[in-house]
Formats: sequence, structure tokens, C-alpha cells
Amino acid sequence: MNWFYTLFLAMFVSILAMKGTEMSYKKQFADAEKAGKTREMNYQPHEFKTAGDTIVGELMDIQDAYFEATKSHVNKYIMQTDDGLESAIFGAIGDAQLKDRIQVGDIIHAEFIEKKELTGGRTANIFKIKIIEREGGNGKKENDSSIND
Repeated sequence: MNWFYTLFLAMFVSILAMKGTEMSYKKQFADAEKAGKTREMNYQPHEFKTAGDTIVGELMDIQDAYFEATKSHVNKYIMQTDDGLESAIFGAIGDAQLKDRIQVGDIIHAEFIEKKELTGGRTANIFKIKIIEREGGNGKKENDSSIND
């Protein structure tokens, strides 16, 4: 029976020892933030109001956005900018022109040129977009595009 108590005592001591080394989620987060290993997940929409408005940043993600007014899906480009995470929308035409030409990791510079009136009361935003491709490239070497939306 002595071996049973010895085994029980050893297990109890090891459980207590492990309990003291567990790290809480708050502590893990604090340590990661101190080490610079956290990343902001909230982003603000970038508004293009006047000619010359720009956004410059690293493409982090491309997400789907749905506009009820036009009943259409467009891309929302999430970028890490000098001001934090921001999103930009270039419209369906812009999405079509950027498709297969950009990828996560590319640095994007988008400049709003003008809002153009179209027939039927619709409008199109005109952008000029330049890209610094991430290392290794993305297949196509065209990296300057005037985007009409």
C-alpha cells in the first residue's frame, strides 16, 4: 500500500506544480503584445471625398461586400496603413481590373481621381492604383492601373 500513497503523493505534487506554471489568457496576450506579436483586427473604412485623396498600405485581406442599393457584390480591400487598418472599395470595375493582379502582401497606392456621371443617374469613381508587388511577384508584371468604377 505504501507504493499507492507514494504514487498518489507524486501525482498530487506534479498537479500542483503544473497549476502554478499555467499561463492565463490575459498574461499570454500581455506577453505577446509586449513582444510586438499582436495585430490589430478592427479596421476603419477609408473615404475618398476629393480628387487626390489616397490610401497607401500593405494588402492584408480581400473580403466580400454587398451593396443593397445596387444589388451587387464588390471587394473590400483591407490594408495595413501608417494610420492602422483601413478598408477601401474600388467597385466592380476596379475589382475586375485588379483580379489576378494583386495578392496579399502587395503594397497598394490608390489615388481617387474623380467621380464620373454615367447614364441612368449612376456614378463611377475613377482611381489610379499602383502596386509594389511582394517578393516573388504575382505573375503579371503590370503594376500601374487606372481604375474606373
